[in-house]
Amino acid sequence: MRVLATDGHGGTAPVGGGTLLPEGRLLTCAHVVRDALGVPRTADGGRPGTDTVIEIDSPVFDSAWRGRATVEEWYTEGPIQDIAVLRLADVPPGLAHARLSLSVEQARETDSIHVVGYPRDSPYGLRAGVRVRDPGGNRAGRVQLDIAPDSQARIERGFSGCAVLDAVTGAVLGVLVSTSVRADGTVGLVGWMIPIRSIPRLSDLVPVARPLTVGAVPEDLLALLSDLNFVRVEHAYASAVDDRYVHDIRWQLPTAWAALSELDDLPPREDGVPRLLIFLEEAAHSVPYLRRRLRAWSDVLHPRHSAHIADLRARGPQPADGDAEPARLVIRAEPLDADTGPPPSYLVSHWLGVGRPDRVAQADYGEPRKVATADVPSRVLELIRRAEEELGRRSGRTDRLRVECFLPVTLLGLAVESWKVGPTRARRAPRLGARFEVVLRSWERAYEPDYRPHLWRWQHRWRRLSEGGGRVYWAPDRDHPAELPDELEDIDIVACVLGDGPADEAGLDDLYVALEAGIPVIVWRRAAQPETPEQRKANEIGFRGLLRSLIAADDGLAPPGSHVRELPRSLRNQRVRRGKRASGETELFDPYHVALLYDDPTRIPGTRHSGSLHTPPRTVTASDP
Repeated sequence: MRVLATDGHGGTAPVGGGTLLPEGRLLTCAHVVRDALGVPRTADGGRPGTDTVIEIDSPVFDSAWRGRATVEEWYTEGPIQDIAVLRLADVPPGLAHARLSLSVEQARETDSIHVVGYPRDSPYGLRAGVRVRDPGGNRAGRVQLDIAPDSQARIERGFSGCAVLDAVTGAVLGVLVSTSVRADGTVGLVGWMIPIRSIPRLSDLVPVARPLTVGAVPEDLLALLSDLNFVRVEHAYASAVDDRYVHDIRWQLPTAWAALSELDDLPPREDGVPRLLIFLEEAAHSVPYLRRRLRAWSDVLHPRHSAHIADLRARGPQPADGDAEPARLVIRAEPLDADTGPPPSYLVSHWLGVGRPDRVAQADYGEPRKVATADVPSRVLELIRRAEEELGRRSGRTDRLRVECFLPVTLLGLAVESWKVGPTRARRAPRLGARFEVVLRSWERAYEPDYRPHLWRWQHRWRRLSEGGGRVYWAPDRDHPAELPDELEDIDIVACVLGDGPADEAGLDDLYVALEAGIPVIVWRRAAQPETPEQRKANEIGFRGLLRSLIAADDGLAPPGSHVRELPRSLRNQRVRRGKRASGETELFDPYHVALLYDDPTRIPGTRHSGSLHTPPRTVTASDP
């Protein structure tokens, strides 16, 4: 929306913008309100009276609508010093309020941040792309914004009070309050915003989500459910709507909170049991770290159904298709150091794990085979074909297979996910990444003695991830390099998103750094060849956008480990459903170019009976510090 001032000739002109909040409130800058009222900026900054009217409009939404607002909240003292919340007399029907983000950390990793301002010669808005930097400016609590190199606009008069928006998540990060003037007179290359999280009582003004009709959600539980990927509770949702389940709807629900809100709109089952009760109890089984909170809330909401609650808890989780852990085909390519001259060779071994992590099929695929680099793909495809045959005989299910490839760094550049499934008569054979969950693992970290000093960090990070904690580090793009060794020393990091993989020297060095830091989950993009600078930038934005949709929390915070744990499955689903043109992303980006190294230190096959299917040891021969 625009905040208007009279121009002295019977008309009006915009002096800044604002963000629509629920219940007809408008978030803007205090100095924008004063400009609208004609109060000189050098005058005392007193709060306008309750009868003082500020004119508002929204030409993009409805050029005929004109609103009137009064001041409800006024912050011109303390660290904020330039925020106003207005109350609109009426809001045009159909105009939705904004969604807010309480964090800006992850916004530093994206190129999708922009501000739409309202200079006098741009009544429908002027969009400026910005990069979020560190805290700075002339007052505490503000965050610096730099104009993006490809932005065609600068920050100028009329941008004050406008929303700093993350176009990927659709969330408002803060309010633009000022810009800089360089010594040479250049204006608008740097600006500052007040983050949403710094504005007092805004969490009271803007609920995180709509309240449930069945009762109030505990604040800590609401935050956890809002950050929990829907994949973790998919089968709990399916159990709650098993009499009316529509498969397509689950892919429209991004979080557990969205699923819970959806269920609140549905009538009870025919037996009178609330669907929300089924969901909470089933979700408590599948998400152990939330079990106590979910059950406590279930008891409060459904005291009349205590007998059914007790029955659900006694029976355990209800079976659901695909709920079991996938079978694991483990393929290990060990480099043969004794070989000299090209092509280098590898000793390829393999295992098939079915059922529990410590149980495997008792079958023999033969001894390890020496394979040249060029023949590794065909050997891997042959082993996958045999694994499918074995699984088909044993269970009739081959779709729940995870292919895990222990590869040395020299082979981590292989595009395993894009290899075609064969042999087939079809002209367009499907790719492995569509049929199976495909993950890479580090041969050096599992078997190379030089990596043993880093083993305790690897184990610690994986344990943190397994408990549903930790955070994800997003490495800067190649245009803004950072010293990864320093950045990755935070032991709470459980995953790292790299811009590039081992295709060139710089990408290979970043990968080595992440491996030696003990990061168990590493994701990178295999660049399509050739790439122009424009294509590279578009593909990088698409890659990071896809990853954020899978592992980023709604509020933009560094996502919890529960998102990362579902990456193999979530990534496969994205590949199947999005194909080459990912919805909402650039059509140049192909999700099959995403490489996922997913390294569990508790599941490393030993060397005894190499090549046959046997029970590998559960842990590495090392201890925590």
